[in-house]
Amino acid sequence: MQPVDDETVVCAESAEPLLALKAQAPGEPQMALPQPPGWERSTKLDSELIRGIIVNNTLRANDFSPNAGVTLEDLTGKVETPQQALDAEVNGITAAGITIDSRTASTHCGQPATIVDYTLQGRPVTVLIVAGKNDDKLYAAALTVQTAEPENPTYVKDKKAILDGFQFELSSSSS
Repeated sequence: MQPVDDETVVCAESAEPLLALKAQAPGEPQMALPQPPGWERSTKLDSELIRGIIVNNTLRANDFSPNAGVTLEDLTGKVETPQQALDAEVNGITAAGITIDSRTASTHCGQPATIVDYTLQGRPVTVLIVAGKNDDKLYAAALTVQTAEPENPTYVKDKKAILDGFQFELSSSSS
């Protein structure tokens, strides 16, 4: 473990094993998704935007398996600040015709963040959006967690572990 100085921001430790999500370009944030027992990696939707999805088929209810997915967008040149990046991501949700139930400002891994709750196809959805500026690049990551059975105690515990333990760390693209 590296000593932490005043300039270093460390993400909260995850109680669950971490699934490292592969960067696709130099300088991208390093991201990792907590993977509680029963949550399996799915690569079906992996793309430049979708960086990783985990699914728990053992908690399947109402023909839907709980899942957590991470997207990453390079918003360089589209917005100027991390706050504008957060707003742009939230605007993307509302532009899809979705009504936001709540939005809570936060920080995550030392970066500006917001937590958004909404309902999609009758299912509750929580999104943790984290934005950060790294050298000349501005990134926004969105971790979306959803289920058809929000009161399931295992899901409630796992959702908290996934959201709290999500890792988003900026790396300097200059050597």
